[in-house]
Amino acid sequence: MFELMRTHLKGTARTCAILAPLCMLLEVFMDLQQPTLMSDIIDIGVASGDLGYVLRTGGRMVLFALIGLVGGGCCSVFATYAATHMAGSIRERLFSKIFTLAATEVDNLETSSLVTRTTNDVAQIQEMMVMLLRAMSRSPMLFAGGIIMSFLLSFRLALVLCVALPLLTVSAIWIIRRAVPLYTVVQNRMDRINSVVRENLLGMKVVKAFALENRQIAQFERANVDLADNGIKAQKATFLLMPIVTLVMNLCVVAALWFGGLMQIRGVLPLGKIMAFVNYLVQITHALVMLANSVVNISRSQASALRIREVMHTHSSLAPPEHPRLPRNDDIELRHVSFGYTSGERVLWDIDLYIPRGQKVGIVGATGCGKSTLAALLARLYDPNEGSVCLGGVDVREIPMDVLRKKIGLVPQNSVLFSGTVAENLRYGNESADEVALWAAVATARADGFVRALPGELNGEVAQRGKNFSGGQKQRLCIARSLLQIPSILILDDATSAVDSITEARLQAALRERTGGITLILVAQRISSIMDCDCIVVMDKGRIAAQGSHACLMESSEIYRSIVLSQLGEEALLRV
Repeated sequence: MFELMRTHLKGTARTCAILAPLCMLLEVFMDLQQPTLMSDIIDIGVASGDLGYVLRTGGRMVLFALIGLVGGGCCSVFATYAATHMAGSIRERLFSKIFTLAATEVDNLETSSLVTRTTNDVAQIQEMMVMLLRAMSRSPMLFAGGIIMSFLLSFRLALVLCVALPLLTVSAIWIIRRAVPLYTVVQNRMDRINSVVRENLLGMKVVKAFALENRQIAQFERANVDLADNGIKAQKATFLLMPIVTLVMNLCVVAALWFGGLMQIRGVLPLGKIMAFVNYLVQITHALVMLANSVVNISRSQASALRIREVMHTHSSLAPPEHPRLPRNDDIELRHVSFGYTSGERVLWDIDLYIPRGQKVGIVGATGCGKSTLAALLARLYDPNEGSVCLGGVDVREIPMDVLRKKIGLVPQNSVLFSGTVAENLRYGNESADEVALWAAVATARADGFVRALPGELNGEVAQRGKNFSGGQKQRLCIARSLLQIPSILILDDATSAVDSITEARLQAALRERTGGITLILVAQRISSIMDCDCIVVMDKGRIAAQGSHACLMESSEIYRSIVLSQLGEEALLRV
């Protein structure tokens, strides 16, 4: 937690973080003067009947209270400023860090958990920072000041604190050690409930289509009850702290009144000092109660800080190369590549594949055979567990990421559009693209028809996740976005699956005309999408079962023939 503070408290925020406790010190100092002044009023002013002394001392008390008010107000302003800017810095750094991680690390950390860490956990740290600069700075100062003033008033009477303080310290340490792990569990359960909510909101149409509302509500209730139960356990671990503090300090007040009364009867201690001593005990009690509340929140914040640090200290498997090299050309070669999303399960086995620059290559196979995984490896969303993926004779792990990303354009299976306008979405591929370039890419992707029908055309609105477009329209906009990138290698991962056959044929023709000279890799379910490719790679159970032209594969590959037969019928076999 303090590591996050050291790293993200910078500039004006760090200055405010220093000024806040100093302002609080002023407030505490003023508060500590009040019982002593009240004691003087009783022992000097009231005892001697000096009304003028009473008024003068009362005026000093009012002045000190006003000065303390200014100090406390300034502390609140500085603390809020420092905490807000620190939280903003953490959130920005965390968000940036997530984008440096490979898909493997994101999969392991889980999307719902990353959302919780970026929002809820950072909010916990922000609240803790405000509390640390206000309550946690006030409590120790008031606590220490109250003890010092108590001993200055009466050393013998203050000895009651020597019994209470060790007991309170041991209790606090024991409770904190129990609470931190439990609050970590609570945050993990928060991840789970976010995951359930996210899945059901994104899949609401499926839930309604199968009339599973009650079942999904029950699933949410189970996650919600689990969160509540663990939250109660965490609260139970800390609920004793405040009662223990209050009980011990109230016993101290009783003891102080008992022994102070005996001392006053003997004439050893004036009545005003006894009242001042009791007031100092009340201040110490308030300080300890605030400290107890702070300890509970710090326990929770510590769990959040550990979760944030986990992301910050996660090393990306797509680390930049120590000795970067540039590819000699755009030839692609996979050498004995094997890959699995988990350590014990392989998706691809011993893949050897060579794709010369400018070829049009199709990848086909049954569902789950590894087609999309192969495309992800080519785009270096993942690194292989074994073997190497080379571009221009250089392992992609040795090529700077910005160079690689400019060379390779990828349209994934899931078409993702961002809220904004059509033009803004297209310019993700090329920020400097002018309107002519935008329309050219849209026309090539056969998206100009529905884009021109939008109010505002290129400035037409795109809803969150592109929900105001059909699946096929989103796919064509994503293809146009990749074309604007002007890559030397374009990978379409089943990017026309939601497009009708006539539109797809026109799109394929436009792509052939536009992408002449670049390497085009098509991952497809439809045989019609890849029949004219220079080379077709047939995948089966994570391996390359065959490769060659359509005519060659019809003669040599039983798997390919069966796919063609299932999609195009007997007539396709007769045309070969």
